[in-house]
Amino acid sequence: MNKYVITGGPGVGKTSVVDALARRGCLVVPEAARMVIEEEQEKHRRDNSYEPIVPTTHLAEFQHLCMDRILQLESRVDQDCFLDRCLVDNIAYAKTGKVPSPQSIYRHINRAGYTKVFFLQQLGMYVKDDVRKEDPQFASRVHWSIYDTYVTMGYPMMVVPAVPVEERVRLILANLTEDF
Repeated sequence: MNKYVITGGPGVGKTSVVDALARRGCLVVPEAARMVIEEEQEKHRRDNSYEPIVPTTHLAEFQHLCMDRILQLESRVDQDCFLDRCLVDNIAYAKTGKVPSPQSIYRHINRAGYTKVFFLQQLGMYVKDDVRKEDPQFASRVHWSIYDTYVTMGYPMMVVPAVPVEERVRLILANLTEDF
């Protein structure tokens, strides 16, 4: 089974690319961090006294929740798939936020069997939303931390240019078996 990771900093179009791959019939795994943030925000909406565990206020605890969710999502997959981020991204976020990564994350990464990484270049614009709250400077630091982390860990990686979504998808699909 091949696990292809779609990654890059906040706002580079990962989810748009993953959604386009899904429309083409590819199996995709959604971004765990976004799921966790949305769930934590919903808990806070239901109970204002609940302090949500989100990256802007509780990054270390958030990393643990994300790691657990990623492991849960990936454990359900038994065929080739595309991942909207993976465990390696957690390390980059933790480094950028100056908090420790969960101790077991490296063991989980070694078992995960990520095949290839597609690193999306920044689009030249950055838009915040209900989940993406980072300022553009922090988003850029995370982006390059993600790149450095994958390179340091030795993953085969293709840098995907900032072109329209369908062109990015075409490039990714054309390079699944290419060595980088």
